[in-house]
Amino acid sequence: MFNSQLRFLRLLATNLVVAACGDLGNEIDTVNDDTPPDLSATAEQELWTVVYTHPSGIKLVRENTGYGDRGAVYCPTNMVALGGGAFCSDGGLDQTYPIVRYDAGYNLIPVGWAEHHIGASSNDCRLYAVCAPQAWFPNAGDIITRWEASVYGTHTVDCGAGYRVTGGGAQCQFGDLDMTYPTNSALTSWSEYHRGASSNNCGTYAVCVRANTRVGSHLLLQTNRTGYGQGSALCNFPGIGSGIAVGGGSKCTDGDGGDFDYPSDNLDRWIEWHRGRSSYDCVASAVCLMNGF
Repeated sequence: MFNSQLRFLRLLATNLVVAACGDLGNEIDTVNDDTPPDLSATAEQELWTVVYTHPSGIKLVRENTGYGDRGAVYCPTNMVALGGGAFCSDGGLDQTYPIVRYDAGYNLIPVGWAEHHIGASSNDCRLYAVCAPQAWFPNAGDIITRWEASVYGTHTVDCGAGYRVTGGGAQCQFGDLDMTYPTNSALTSWSEYHRGASSNNCGTYAVCVRANTRVGSHLLLQTNRTGYGQGSALCNFPGIGSGIAVGGGSKCTDGDGGDFDYPSDNLDRWIEWHRGRSSYDCVASAVCLMNGF
């Protein structure tokens, strides 16, 4: 567990230092490191379980975490993260967001997923990352992570012209994340909502892919209105076909969404769970990569 936390803290520091440099969607020309990390290296990667492998090569990986952990799960060698999420047996998810690293061209790309959770019984938590072959994004900037500082309330990060969003989340100094979700059906941005007296030091993340890539040109948003408790959005579109869920979240009118959100074990849907006496008007969402891409 100690080594796991050390690895996470190193990647957390990378996220924060990079964020301080400005908009993560732009290529960074100069950094302090002489040599960027090699994404084929596995020395710092967590021990993970491959839950599911899609025929296309996409993998769903999982790592189990315990109470109070800032968990981190990395994609397998030469893969990048399109989305991620977490499930705890009693809820209590506070933060969920991509882990970013430099590639050889000093572009920031997502290579895993992180989470933090609280709760007296939160000792049964599972952290997920949906990983795609890096070879699907052969050009610099084909997949990037955008980041913006945010304060109390709702914040949206736009992917920018020529990009579409596959996943996202938020990281707050004191937790307090309530909702995280794709903003619109065009999949051009990611939104999150957090509240609490200390929620003034947060970052909002969006994983963005170029619209003309193999992934970006085959994305659709699926939504499903849900009531109190668990709901999901199934990647099945009558008359169009089915797909796999690479990202998702939930939005509730009263802000009680986001106790947890995560992919199903076969990636056919994105699942969310929310609680609160007024959480009866929620929308579960899934970013679906359509089969045949």
